[in-house]
Amino acid sequence: MQVNQYLKMKSIQLMEFQPHLLSIYCWRIINTSPVLNGMNIILRKKDGASMRRIIDSESGITLISLLLALSVLIMIFPLLNQMLSSIEKLNTSASIDTLAIEQFYYFLENELNHSEKITLATEKITFHRKDGSIVTYSKYEDKLRRQSNDLGHELLIFNVLSMKTFQLNDHAFQLTLQFRDGEFHEKYLLFPYLIESL
Repeated sequence: MQVNQYLKMKSIQLMEFQPHLLSIYCWRIINTSPVLNGMNIILRKKDGASMRRIIDSESGITLISLLLALSVLIMIFPLLNQMLSSIEKLNTSASIDTLAIEQFYYFLENELNHSEKITLATEKITFHRKDGSIVTYSKYEDKLRRQSNDLGHELLIFNVLSMKTFQLNDHAFQLTLQFRDGEFHEKYLLFPYLIESL
């Protein structure tokens, strides 16, 4: 916007500043320069009198607008972080579900706590529970399954290429799972009683 048009728009403010000023047109613009929240205008009357006026502008930055902008940024950053982490999880969705693996290990540890005897085979772990039941974890086709007393089965993990057990000593063994996508998972488990191997 040109300065003259701006002055015409703000002529009422100039009249309030100099009440004896009858018309904005009897003044001549000498110099203009922008300031933080407006425009510094130096006017000179034809008879030599001069006036300096800072006309306020609505486009300035105030403390409230700055605080509002900062609060919006503070609210956006956690959402941005959450969005980026969910995008990263989408990229790794092709890998084996780690929650299913952690749940499988939880089931194994639960069986260890309720068993009095364990028998290890190449792709099979048998738990002899204190209540007399026998629980077996074994590889079935490309799945890991849980059977209780050789009746039915619960499928726990899919896309399993191999399941291997290795007895480390009388009270510890290693379980290694290999998946079709090439991933390996190992778990070391401890048992207070003697472990038998077939």
